[in-house]
Amino acid sequence: MFLVFGMPLALMYLSFPYPQETYVLVVVTSTVLVLSNGMYLAFFAPMMLMRMNQSMQKTPGSVLDWLNPTQSCHARKVVHWVIFPNYKEDLQVLEDSISSMARSSIAKTQICVLLAMELREAGSKEKAAGLKSKFASQFREMAACYHPPDLPNDPAGKSSNVAYAFRWLSDHVRMQDTSQIVLTISDADSDFHENYFDSLTKEWVNMDAARRSFTLWQAPIFHIKNYYRQPMLCAVGTMFTAMSELAVLADPNAIRFPYSTYSLSYDLADSVCGWDAEWIAEDWHMGIKCFLLTLGRTKVEPILVPTINYTPEEETWIGTVNARWIQAKRHALGFSDLAYFFMMLPLITAHLRAAGRGNEVWSLFVSGIPYIIRLVNTHVIIGVMTLYMVIAMILRCTMRWIMGDFREFSRLFQLASSLLTLSTGTSLIVALLVAINFQFVYKMVQSRLDPTRQSEWIFRTWPIHCVYCFVSFVSFSSVYCFGLAACVWIAAFKVLLQKSHHYEVAAKPTKERCLGATDI
Repeated sequence: MFLVFGMPLALMYLSFPYPQETYVLVVVTSTVLVLSNGMYLAFFAPMMLMRMNQSMQKTPGSVLDWLNPTQSCHARKVVHWVIFPNYKEDLQVLEDSISSMARSSIAKTQICVLLAMELREAGSKEKAAGLKSKFASQFREMAACYHPPDLPNDPAGKSSNVAYAFRWLSDHVRMQDTSQIVLTISDADSDFHENYFDSLTKEWVNMDAARRSFTLWQAPIFHIKNYYRQPMLCAVGTMFTAMSELAVLADPNAIRFPYSTYSLSYDLADSVCGWDAEWIAEDWHMGIKCFLLTLGRTKVEPILVPTINYTPEEETWIGTVNARWIQAKRHALGFSDLAYFFMMLPLITAHLRAAGRGNEVWSLFVSGIPYIIRLVNTHVIIGVMTLYMVIAMILRCTMRWIMGDFREFSRLFQLASSLLTLSTGTSLIVALLVAINFQFVYKMVQSRLDPTRQSEWIFRTWPIHCVYCFVSFVSFSSVYCFGLAACVWIAAFKVLLQKSHHYEVAAKPTKERCLGATDI
């Protein structure tokens, strides 16, 4: 709450005795933030696109051909368990996701699927039985577990589902050699690239045992599968998220968190006692938990093939935008992981000092500062920056209308206008670069998208599609950012006033809707 509203309130208070100074501070800060974030996306995203393009040239099965005999022998011992949480998902969407796992060249010999069902969903056992009947022969093993609805301190949501599934899996593999088990947490609508598990296996065997036990793996996540049906406002979010994912994974010095669909060793998950049921942002929270409980040793490494999934979707344009709003409010509650971070530090400090390892406390704290900054940048800055812009607008109007030119405000406004022109020009260049880079993202995944019947000529022609993306970004990026800021404000109040949070489920795409939109 203080992080989001503290500084804006302080600036509003200072604006009474120091209106000019406050105005300059707000304008300069906002401009720097816009320029730096835009340049970051424009610089790093193309690097990741080039690396992905090289990786995707390999045919299924050829990824592992480059291993030496010893590594190949080691690779055949790796067992992948995919935890597949789902609740009231469209059956065809689930089947498409599972089919994408089956495309891997090692599916029948090394991939196991755990259907993490919810008992509170009527017909969940019948749904699991149908999926097992259809796909069991395509994998090494296929199992199902059923998350009870009445466990203590276990609110409904993906986190609690995954936490229960991991406990079930721990019992299931208790008598096996877990040192060669790799876990992958999948969203119910995640569409894996055919080389994902091969690439993950290659990364696994190329690491020594010590390093892999502190590593999580993340492929770029693109919310693009229903791209043709997304309103332009939602398409802005798709482009922005895609560029952000690419930039963070390309930047070797970036602080990365697992997101949506990710992988890690079973032993790492077991060493931190699995997932916590009560935290909504299961992916980022697990990344922070692993970082803290391994005393800062964990890293997130990229897998250079894209995973795609859907954005929330309703029957109407307004309904789809509202569904995306509901999802954004839930994502913003990742803000609460800041509280978890600072809550855990005293406990870890006490444990280390009791064990005679007090010198490691400062090392953990220093290495944790970038993680705190990343959390603030993601969950706080957009809310603060939007408030800064509101304050700047109010100050400008107040100084112009009430004070006139008493303190030569006109010269100040001229300088501010120059900064605004610089910011606007840079933003337009960034928007164009985002639109161009997104064409390469689109080309990479085009064959895996749901088809469309409406305005397909826009997407078939590269220049027209680029113009469409540019216009979308220019027209709706401000609205999209303001919506994200509003989600941050709401999350700040919820974290302050509520001990636990309700997992709001956004409208889910259905294959019936997808097919109903198709006539090509």
